[in-house]
Amino acid sequence: MAAAEEAEKSGYADSPWAYIVENIRKMTPEEFRESLVQAGIVDQNGELTPTYRR
Repeated sequence: MAAAEEAEKSGYADSPWAYIVENIRKMTPEEFRESLVQAGIVDQNGELTPTYRR
């Protein structure tokens, strides 16, 4: 199914971020965690990096 069709089906069709939401939903927990590490949001231990701490 195309990303636009999946977004429409999920109720996110009006959102410009629909394709991102759908891609995240398809990720395994490990893939999602690795994406947060690669983005610099969390470190390898799962802790927030200094930029994202209050």
